[in-house]
Formats: sequence, structure tokens, C-alpha cells
Amino acid sequence: MELKELKKCNNCGAQLEPEQDGIIQCKYCGTVYSSDHPEDHDEVEVATLPADTTNNAKKSEIGSGAVFLILIFLTLLIFIIVAFVKSRVSLENDYPESVKLDTAVSSPKSIEEDKKQEGDKVEDPSLATLKILAAIPLDSKTFKKLYSRARKKRDEFSDNLAIYDPTSPQYTNVNAFYIYINKDSSDCNLRFCKQYVSDSWLNINEMIINTDGKNSTYSVSFNKGNSSNSFWEWSYDNVDDYNLPMLVEIANARKVKVKYSGDKYYDVVTINRVQKMALFRELQLYKGLLQQQLKKQ
Repeated sequence: MELKELKKCNNCGAQLEPEQDGIIQCKYCGTVYSSDHPEDHDEVEVATLPADTTNNAKKSEIGSGAVFLILIFLTLLIFIIVAFVKSRVSLENDYPESVKLDTAVSSPKSIEEDKKQEGDKVEDPSLATLKILAAIPLDSKTFKKLYSRARKKRDEFSDNLAIYDPTSPQYTNVNAFYIYINKDSSDCNLRFCKQYVSDSWLNINEMIINTDGKNSTYSVSFNKGNSSNSFWEWSYDNVDDYNLPMLVEIANARKVKVKYSGDKYYDVVTINRVQKMALFRELQLYKGLLQQQLKKQ
């Protein structure tokens, strides 16, 4: 049989392509047919696979090895991730309080911020004080009159303004029981003044104020002064919202007495009507100034 008539490989039966330069090579098994021996498939010049087939086989082997390495890598990565997650969960279960504490510390919040989140408003301190002064009636006309009649003294060093009732004493060597207002550019507060005069030292270390039968203990420190035949002791301190209700009660009371207790003796002094009225007027002034202060804010 001539070479050009050969259609299928006698070795494997694969379809053969047309001859080239008098040679046909089976691309499947590699058997070579020449024009001299078209049917003799025992004389195989190339008994191996074609070059292209060999390269493809090598590439297939290389590809299989790469896939195997990738699978090993992914398996190790998954193992590491699972181990990390388990250790994290174990840590949180063993130390739940520590985890909560760290979270809280990393995002601190002030009390004001918490209240805003809860819908609450932070109350102005002046509002709390005005609630205590609710028992002291005041209108704008009365406030203007009281302020115009008050005795005022400005401190040339601090520019603070002291506002006194006209009946309040100007010296410490007289018996007195009163309050005055200390006002600066942005705020004002009350000062409570107690003065005791006698012919000997009492060395006062405690006051008990009886307001219509109700006793209130007031621990204070007194300063001292004296002349040839007179001894006086006095104490001035700021009034906070804790002691302010006591002064409101005194201003509205019918009968008020003060017991000054010393090292060995004590003395009881009655707070007269003039002193109580002065306390009342000064509380009215204080209330009016706080109201003005809130309007400016």
C-alpha cells in the first residue's frame, strides 16, 4: 500500500494526517511511516510520544504538584485559624470580667455624656438653689427696691461686690447674726456671719440654733478680738445648699434662739425681729440675683 493511501495507524488505529516529505507520524503513539515502508510499523523511528505530548505530560505533572502544595498550605492555614479562635473563646470564658473592664476603659464616658444619652439634662446649680428659695417670695419691683437700698462695698483688689442689708453691722465687736451677698462678674454666693460679744472669753466651738423648737447643730471656728473690757468672737463662712434651708427656716420663723457653747460655759442669744427681717430681705436679693444670672446664660 502506498503511503498516501494510509489513513489509519496500523499500530493504534488512530487517524493519520497527510504525509509530509514522504513521512507520516502518528501523533498518538508516535509510529513513523515512510514511503519506503508504508506498512512496516516495526521500524519505528520515534518510539516515544511526540514532543508536544511529552511537554503536556510534564506540565500536567508540574500542575498536579502545585495543586498538592496549595492544598497542604490551605489545610495548615485553616488549622491555625481554628486554633486561634478556640484560644480566644477560651480566654473570654476564663476571664469575662477582665474583657468587660478593658472594653469599658477603652471608651470612657463622663457622667454628663451618660445622662445625655439617657435623655436627662444636667441641672444648673442655680436651679437647685432657687428650688430651696421657693419659700422666699419675690417680684421684680421688690427686687429693684431692695437692691437700690442695700449697702454695697466693692473690693478694689478683686473687684468683688459685697451687698449688705442696711441694718447689718459694719464692725465685728458687736453682737450680730446676719448674711450678706458676695458677687463677682459671673457668680454670687452667700456669707453667713455670727458675732458674739461678752465681758470674758467664751471660746465658742459649737452653735445650736433652735428654730420654732427645731434644733440644728452648726460646728464652726471663731476668730477672736478684744479691748480693755470687751471680748468678741466672730465667724464668717460660705453658705452651701446644705445649710441654706436652715437660713430660710430662720427667716420665716416666729422664734429663733442660738446657743453658743464654749470650753466651760455657754450662752443663749435670741435672734430678734430686725435680724430675722434682714435675713429675709437678703435672701430675696440673693434669689433675684440668681434669676438674673440664669437669664444671661
